Amino acid sequence: MRKIIVLSYLSLDGFTASNGDFDWIIWDDGVNEYYKETQRTTDTVLFGRVSYESLKNYWSTPKASAEDPEMIEFINQTRKVVFSKSLETADWNNSEVLKEIVPNDIEAMKKDSGKDILVIGSGSVVSQLENASLIDEYRFISIPVVLGEGKPYFQNLDDKLKLKFLEMRNFKSGNVLLRYQSEKILDK
Repeated sequence: MRKIIVLSYLSLDGFTASNGDFDWIIWDDGVNEYYKETQRTTDTVLFGRVSYESLKNYWSTPKASAEDPEMIEFINQTRKVVFSKSLETADWNNSEVLKEIVPNDIEAMKKDSGKDILVIGSGSVVSQLENASLIDEYRFISIPVVLGEGKPYFQNLDDKLKLKFLEMRNFKSGNVLLRYQSEKILDK
């Protein structure tokens, strides 16, 4: 069965965005390689509308293609599913819009053949998937920055999120990968 893997940046105080500004994220070659390792094991990306539009507006530009051709190939060729009540169509290559998260449909997606499924950012989607016990693994890249305010990653969870530690990896920039498995999945 395919896994649903969440990969996201978090500030030390638990925020994933600061007023729509991402200049606080510290990028380095190690983090870049880790993203590519994860991409090689996935063939579907799930997004909320805001994350989808933000990434599309950057990764579909000529500037981005000059920066990182491997990422461009992955993100442009991979199947992308956007959960949005307001977005009517998705015009980025290989994208589709679903109006809501239907747990049975996501379970069927996990049972399909293929590589794992990746969720990038999209805290509201993550919270809904977690409430339905559909996330297998969390991969947080903790950035050594305290934002003081911003968008918290988890909102409206039905219960505490209990995680089993899998891995920690340090990067030269001071970023730290924290990888966990959902205990809800372990209990299934």
